[in-house]
Amino acid sequence: MVLSGSITFLYSSRLADARRFYSHDLGLPLRRDGGVLFFALPGGAASLGIVPEGTSAAASPPVSAVTAGRDTAMVCLLTDDVDGTYAKALAGGRCSAEQPPRATERFGIYNALLRDPDGYLVELQRFTDAAEQREFCGGSAASEAASDQAA
Repeated sequence: MVLSGSITFLYSSRLADARRFYSHDLGLPLRRDGGVLFFALPGGAASLGIVPEGTSAAASPPVSAVTAGRDTAMVCLLTDDVDGTYAKALAGGRCSAEQPPRATERFGIYNALLRDPDGYLVELQRFTDAAEQREFCGGSAASEAASDQAA
């Protein structure tokens, strides 16, 4: 058996705001919009699916973090430009700031935390070690340069 891709699903009570947040504010390409939104994640074989609450193959459909009243998942998006991505996302007005960009030495990362329109934690992250950034981001020259500058 070989796995060939993945889709991570989040459940939304504010689908239109979620669409604009992930596509416009964070710049994820929209793969499909047919009632369920599918955004392409870097690397090509992974997607983020945003599903209207109450829609699921599960007998007890999952709900958004806002509806649950607690954190139910966190999406971590890797970027070479944590500060710029954070500022752009906040400027869109569809998310809220949870933690401004900062070095988190305990985990060897530079990160920021936002809350999306449905209350999910969204982490914007860059590894401070260039080799680790390359491992998770496919070895882009931009990733290496950004990590080297942070060190």
